Amino acid sequence: MPATLSYFPINMSTERRVPEKPQELLKNITRIVSGVGENENTTTTDSVPFHDTGLWGATTALLWRTSETPSNDSNTDKDFDGARRSGDRMGGFVSSNGTNFIMQDLAPGAEIPLHRSNTIDYIIMSTCNNSLSIHEFAHLGDELNFGTTVSGEMISTGPRNDEDFRLKAGDVLVRKASAHGYKNPGPKWARYAVVILDAQPVVVDGEIVPEETPQFNA
Repeated sequence: MPATLSYFPINMSTERRVPEKPQELLKNITRIVSGVGENENTTTTDSVPFHDTGLWGATTALLWRTSETPSNDSNTDKDFDGARRSGDRMGGFVSSNGTNFIMQDLAPGAEIPLHRSNTIDYIIMSTCNNSLSIHEFAHLGDELNFGTTVSGEMISTGPRNDEDFRLKAGDVLVRKASAHGYKNPGPKWARYAVVILDAQPVVVDGEIVPEETPQFNA
């Protein structure tokens, strides 16, 4: 089974009912892993389920994880599953010195609060007619985020009005050294893929800017 991911600390409300996912989002993710064997390419295909993260309206599927960069996964056999590795930071979402590949669903109205990690994030919207708000806050972070909107729209907001902008399908977001959160303004579920790469921390005036875990009031 894939390693568990959970947001923390958690203060969930049991009074709010999470909207049901549409039929097309109830299916597990089909994962195809292709590698190189002794004599030919090796490929495996399986099904990866989503699981609750502990945050209202947020479910996640861990697709793969590496534990070092450069990775030696190119030399593992076809039965090896990188998703069995555990992350060691940010509730298991980050693997120090490695990479993390996840798919995440957010319900209408779901929000992932402000957080900061020393990572490079590639964010890819994947479900039609949905939008995802990405909130950037007024202090430094150690993240460099690349967001590519495949379909729907994505709204990025900053600490000032002139830093708010909207991404449409085909646009690319590069976010560097900023704290951020996510929000699905609705009315439909949003699905997006995230590739998280460990990175060096930002240093300001000779001081390392620390990571910040989300502060929940869900």
